[in-house]
This record gives sequence, structure tokens and C-alpha cells, in this order.
Amino acid sequence: MATSIISICNLALVEVPSKSIASLDEQSLPAAKCREHYPAARDELMELHDWEFLAKRVALAAVPNDRPTEWACAYAVPNDMLYPRRILPPQDPALAVGAFATAGQRAAPCWHHGGGEALRIPYLIEAGILYSDQPNAVLAYSRSGVTEDRFPQSFVRALSLDLATRIVMPLIKNRARQGDLIKASENAKQRAMAQDLNRSPHDRTGYVSEAARARRV
Repeated sequence: MATSIISICNLALVEVPSKSIASLDEQSLPAAKCREHYPAARDELMELHDWEFLAKRVALAAVPNDRPTEWACAYAVPNDMLYPRRILPPQDPALAVGAFATAGQRAAPCWHHGGGEALRIPYLIEAGILYSDQPNAVLAYSRSGVTEDRFPQSFVRALSLDLATRIVMPLIKNRARQGDLIKASENAKQRAMAQDLNRSPHDRTGYVSEAARARRV
């Protein structure tokens, strides 16, 4: 059976433990708590790591540059961007490794190795515009709109356990169980990220997302 929001919620409810649900719209406490907490659990896990199943690259469309004294180029941000990963030159993007910037911040250095030298490609995203000094830039990013049936099983496991940690107290008010679920959730996240890295290690060597970096502090 294809993975769905309901199936992930029911996996979480099994872990609580609590009764399963048939719909998020049903009039029950488990459905109400899943409806309340699922979106945040999903989105935060997506932002924790550069998941391969969310990866996308596009050649950016140039727009009028209203900051020509600061940046050489301006581009429209893709409509389906969840968060940016790195800017790449138009040629040989598979060799690039770097970090992303959040809105209003200059990105950490992004490195493209070619000809024995490393090219630094900083950029800025602000008000829906991406600024960079890179002509004909390619953006590597994580996309939004990926449905649950595309989630890897390791991601599903990590998501269901994270959701369980959020709904266990409202449903059964058991702090010991909550503690057990938090430990299991952290282990599942680490396993899922490791498995994801193993699927495409060539493309992300040396890269650590801002979210993952913050978790290590």
C-alpha cells in the first residue's frame, strides 16, 4: 500500500500507543492531534537534511537587477523551492559542494572545483529574488510539493516517530513513554540521514546543512 499522511499518522499512533484513525477530519482526539502536529513534523524533518528525494536543479531565470552595485546578477526564485542548497556554474554542476543561505543573509562559501582551483559562489535570497555574481547560474535546492508516496521508508520511519513524540502527551500523558519515543526518534533520524547520504555521496562531500550544523553545537 502506498504511503500516505494517514498511514504515517497511524504508524505514529501505534508507537504512542493509541487507536488508529481513518481520516484526519474525523472527530477524535488522535485525529485532531495528528492534524495539528503532522505538518510541522514533516516540514522540520525535511529541513533537517538535504534529502535526495527532494533534490532538484534548475537554470535560473534572470530578472531586472535592482542591486547592481552589490551583485552582478539577479534571478527569480523557483516557485517550488523549499529551501536553497547551493549555486552552481552552468557547466559541470555535479562537482559542486557548498552551503545555502537563508533570506536576508549572504550564503556561506560554495565551492566548484574545476581546473585545479575552487570557485567561491556566494549569493543572497531576499524578497523572492536570488542575487549572485554567477552568470547563467544553476540553483540546487530542495523542492516543496513532494507527496508522501515519494518518501523513502527510512524517512517515513523517522517522521512517524517524530510525530509520536509530539502527540504522546496529549493522548496518554505518559512522560516515560515520551522519553523513550524521543530517543527512538533521534536514532531513526540519524539512520535515515546516513542512508540518504549513502545513496549519493558523490554530490554532497563535505556539505553540512545549516540545520544539521546547528544540531551539532
